[in-house]
Amino acid sequence: MLEWAKRIIGMSPVPVAAGPGYADALGAWAIQVEWVNKYARPLVFSPADVRQTLTAYLPAGSNITLGDGQYAIPNAMEFDHLRTGSPLPTIPYAPDRRDCDDYARYFSAACAIYCRLNNVAVIWDLQAEKPNGMPYPHAYNLVIMADKQGKLFCRGLEPQTMRWIWPGTDGLLVKPLQARL
Repeated sequence: MLEWAKRIIGMSPVPVAAGPGYADALGAWAIQVEWVNKYARPLVFSPADVRQTLTAYLPAGSNITLGDGQYAIPNAMEFDHLRTGSPLPTIPYAPDRRDCDDYARYFSAACAIYCRLNNVAVIWDLQAEKPNGMPYPHAYNLVIMADKQGKLFCRGLEPQTMRWIWPGTDGLLVKPLQARL
């Protein structure tokens, strides 16, 4: 295993509370991060480009907050190395202590810190509803990627499982929400 990956595992904020296989998953993810850092060639986009993409994808009336002067955005294949290798699904859910907003913030920050990619927004979908109409406020990620022609597009991502979220799934991405990138 790479030396820096061993250091990350040793510094991880959740080694005691992590589920079975966490250290192995984190080590595997470190290899994916290494691949992204070595081979990925993210394109650089302006905040205006990112805002336009988010506005077109998110429900009307959503509150979009952008904090950077430029955005390093990988293509979908490059990003999939991070998504499929993430160790987050091995970390047990703990209501109000390690729940949806924590997973979403952790994954967004990990992509920025370890890969220098600031394309993973944290979504606060406070008006989401289950199909039966019950309230389901939820936090998750919105990933901005570039297609083969360099055009931006978005996908919702559930960081606890690393599965893509499609608009309308469990009432998510339907009503105005908050996006922070």
